[in-house]
Amino acid sequence: RLFSYCAKLPGVEHLSRVIVKALAEIVPFFLLFCIIFLGFSLAFYTLFGLRVYAYRSFTSTLSSNVLVLMGSSDYYDEMYLANPTMAPLLYYSLLVVQYVLLLNMFTAIMVHSVTMVKAELTKEPDQLFMERIQLAIDTVKRRTNGVQVHDASERDDGDES
Repeated sequence: RLFSYCAKLPGVEHLSRVIVKALAEIVPFFLLFCIIFLGFSLAFYTLFGLRVYAYRSFTSTLSSNVLVLMGSSDYYDEMYLANPTMAPLLYYSLLVVQYVLLLNMFTAIMVHSVTMVKAELTKEPDQLFMERIQLAIDTVKRRTNGVQVHDASERDDGDES
């Protein structure tokens, strides 16, 4: 409901179109983000679970890593005392992977969606209408799996001999 009300506002309409366009790419991205984050959390839990209080259980490890992603570095000293070799490697690789790689991927998805929406808005109305009609026809063809539908008037009544 909120999106339907907000879509009526001129400035928010453009934003809602961008979000709708980006959803098809954001869902797999979010799945990738969760897989990577869970992998790092398992590594943190395995290495520091017995020695660092913030990583005592898997749920506390998840919340601690969320805090790390939000900029908290309170746990780094304890991790370094627990394992001086792996603490910097894991801590900084988490930050690099999450911020540099995944944040750039998210930005690229959003920029791509913005350019697609802008291209749609600059098209001729007739061209846009024809593309949507063709998309609807293709969708109907895919749903019927190529099954031909014939009218009763097109049937051959040659079987009455």
